[in-house]
Amino acid sequence: MRYAGYPEAVVTGVAQSIDCQACGASLALVDVSKDYGGRCGSCGAVTWLAVFPAALEAPKSSHADLVADEAEASCFYHQGKRAHVHCDSCGRFLCKLCQIELGGQNLCPTCLETGQKTRTLSRLDNQRTLYDTVALALSTIPILAVWPIVICAPISIFITIWNWKKPLSVLPRTKVRYILAIVFALLDLGLITALLIGAFRLRTR
Repeated sequence: MRYAGYPEAVVTGVAQSIDCQACGASLALVDVSKDYGGRCGSCGAVTWLAVFPAALEAPKSSHADLVADEAEASCFYHQGKRAHVHCDSCGRFLCKLCQIELGGQNLCPTCLETGQKTRTLSRLDNQRTLYDTVALALSTIPILAVWPIVICAPISIFITIWNWKKPLSVLPRTKVRYILAIVFALLDLGLITALLIGAFRLRTR
């Protein structure tokens, strides 16, 4: 229950009386299942009381969630509770308490924590390193200086292959930057190879 005119004044459980918020005098309640409104006999202040229906409900039994016999599947984390679903990542049986719905999948707490640490669950990320942009930059910018290509081009290819299956940006994004990074990196390596061959031939004349 709570006082409608005083949101900060809360009465937990089912009370048989309330205190006047103006003078503190006790006000008796005739019917605790209905909203109350009336004047205080001491100071005349008007008090309104709103009743939360949930406060009058009996506690719900949780026996339906308990394992009835040994043939029933139980929760991996709570052996005494009946399995409700299985984790779509590791296959562990989960009760309703352990079930975590994310993006249409049911996950267990362990897989959720692992996915958050390894950043393999895209819906939990609010920012990401744009590896496709890094790979593309490494394959194009060093062209201006030529010789850094020897280091940057292989690194660009490695970053592309290593992060190919990882989520990209938080926003929808294609893999076109990865593709361009590989193309430019191969062209860079081809250019360096051609320069080395040309330099070798000039020295052997």
